[in-house]
Amino acid sequence: MNDAVANGYIIPKPTDGFKVGLRTDSTKEGDLHVLSAEKEQVKYFFSDNPEFYVVFNNNSTTGTTSDDYIELKKITGSEHTVNVGNIDNGAVYTDKQVATSGTDIHLTVVPDPGFVLKSLKYFTTNKESATDITESKSFSMPNANVSIMAEFEEGSYWELLSDAMAGENQATVPDVLRVSDDASTGVRTITLLTDITAGTGDSALVVPAGEKVVLDLNGHVLDRGRVEADGTTFSNDHGSVIEVAEGGELTIDDSNKTLEHAGYIDANSLWHLSAENHPIAGTETAKTIKGGIITGGTGGIFDSYSGRTFYGGGGILLRGKLTLNNGNIVGNKTSDDGGGIYSEGTFAMNGGEILYNYCTKSDSRGGGVNNSFGIFTMKDGIIRNNTAGAGGGGILNLGTTDIKAGMIINNEVLQCSPDAGGTGIANYVGTLSLESDDKKEIVVTGNTSTAECDNGAIAILSGTINISGKVLI
Repeated sequence: MNDAVANGYIIPKPTDGFKVGLRTDSTKEGDLHVLSAEKEQVKYFFSDNPEFYVVFNNNSTTGTTSDDYIELKKITGSEHTVNVGNIDNGAVYTDKQVATSGTDIHLTVVPDPGFVLKSLKYFTTNKESATDITESKSFSMPNANVSIMAEFEEGSYWELLSDAMAGENQATVPDVLRVSDDASTGVRTITLLTDITAGTGDSALVVPAGEKVVLDLNGHVLDRGRVEADGTTFSNDHGSVIEVAEGGELTIDDSNKTLEHAGYIDANSLWHLSAENHPIAGTETAKTIKGGIITGGTGGIFDSYSGRTFYGGGGILLRGKLTLNNGNIVGNKTSDDGGGIYSEGTFAMNGGEILYNYCTKSDSRGGGVNNSFGIFTMKDGIIRNNTAGAGGGGILNLGTTDIKAGMIINNEVLQCSPDAGGTGIANYVGTLSLESDDKKEIVVTGNTSTAECDNGAIAILSGTINISGKVLI
């Protein structure tokens, strides 16, 4: 460690993994020492001496060669201190340690893993009359010293993301989420800074009516955690990863397409996220996926009649608007329709991949996408290696599907029946258009059926089909 001079004392500069704190056994008030740091991103340090505060500075002016140093600074008569007390299960950082009356103070809250913020307050003399700033995480400095107190409770990063997507007041959480709001458009952009997995009691992430959300996966994983390791049964019952309500709008981007996520493909062509290959020998194939991932969903309820409940949209259950620009909808399953996405809304696919999703029942349809009386436009991207029981291994259309470019390849249908068909695409009703321009092409190849019948790469059971331009079947 390098030494730096601070108010007459020689104070060691801490190395990574350590911070400066007050020496509790010292007889000299305000003396400092180095101790182990339990919290990351420590930016500020405080002195018990009411005449001084502690600051971690850059560009040392103390005559040392260190770039960073610690200094005790004298508090002037017009300044008041912002003090953060001892806090369990998380940390709170302030953008100003001292400030004059009327100065805006902004706080950053960092929960420990497995915890979420319950309350955030400040007070001057009596903590019983503390002011709640849980939502704003900011306040105007009063004409007095201020103390900050925070309470954390057990929770998950999934809950933080859920609140942010629902439009609730959720600030950026360092190392977890970056949140920004555009007041002119009403769009909230959320960037993942880590992988996030749902807990046992966590619900689907919901974009409610009236909310416009851009979700940047940033190379990370959203895992609902509902798919069993062997791929044959459900864990913790059903549940999509994301639900977009009618009147809600979601855009999915992925600004980091290079991060790799190890996994395996089981005997049902369903992908599983796994750091190591699954130990069931001979039934799986290792497969690494690059870029952001939405996985582990098992579908939400989209209909119920004649005593049967229908589940769809393992990855995304859509009733509003969805735009997929980049990212992977992979490793989701559902008992009924739409292993990757079940849509009753408006879905625009401009890029990304929908792959290795699975519909389990014999009459299930739309292994990749089930467009149920909605509008589906595909301008680019890949829908591949998805599996359905009865029809539409890649896409099932019951509404309007307009494909301008992209690939629907290597999908599969399991059954052979009069109403089954379309290993790549099945049109049951509505209008299916495959019309490319001169610069791009549509590829519908490599789609198969395990049954001993020819389901056809594209099946038209009813409705209208339009084909023009560069279409490879």
